[in-house]
Amino acid sequence: MSNTEQLSEKSSESKIGLKNGQLKPCSNSNNCVSSQSTNSKQMLSPLTLKCGVEKSRQFLLSILKDYKNAEIITSEDNYIHAEFRSSFFKFVDDVEFFFDEDDQQVHFKSASRVGLSDFGVNRNRMKDISIKYYQCMQFYQQAMNRRSNTDTTH
Repeated sequence: MSNTEQLSEKSSESKIGLKNGQLKPCSNSNNCVSSQSTNSKQMLSPLTLKCGVEKSRQFLLSILKDYKNAEIITSEDNYIHAEFRSSFFKFVDDVEFFFDEDDQQVHFKSASRVGLSDFGVNRNRMKDISIKYYQCMQFYQQAMNRRSNTDTTH
């Protein structure tokens, strides 16, 4: 591992994870988006938790596994951390999800480890993941409705 990779890895450790029941905040740079940010330039809406924590975790893990440049680092009951690597320069972005059962929301953060701007990569990634998440949820709910309709007609 190069010195740059070691420095990047060490600096990311203090910026990821949970603190006081929330994801750690974004830095002041323009290469981070978070559903818990108070900065309007970094803010995106959290995902809703309508199908329960376990099913939502399954949806997100499945979505993340479909990305060729993603690696799931941590998968716990209420938290997921994945790393995304850019294809050319191999820059690493940290993507986190926190399942807040009390508020029935999935909070997330996507942040580049280095640089000041990401040209919208983190924002676009989280919008894409959000769309895929809601598609999974909709498909699941439709399947459950069909199943319950089938059960009541027999």
